[in-house]
Amino acid sequence: MALDQHTAELEVAVQILNYFERNPRAADSLEGIVRWRLMQEQIHRTVQETQLALEWLVQRGFVSEERRVSAGVLYKLNPEKQEEIQEFLEQAKHKDKPTGEETH
Repeated sequence: MALDQHTAELEVAVQILNYFERNPRAADSLEGIVRWRLMQEQIHRTVQETQLALEWLVQRGFVSEERRVSAGVLYKLNPEKQEEIQEFLEQAKHKDKPTGEETH
């Protein structure tokens, strides 16, 4: 349990430092950091993870991207890959099941 707590503390510490690295003039109270800074850091990480996932999907042809002047890049499902997408999702679903659980 202590190792898990230590790991969580390190993860939060990294998030705080990442925020201050990107915003070196920032100063805030504990409550302010909790409310805004960590939430912003989580959003930043989520945007990066989502961008990487979208790039992966585009590379495999599951999703296509359309560049528009007014809206930037739009993503949409590639209907030509529907069968492959279903297979991929089925495989992913089975990987998420806990061990010992059988599929019928």
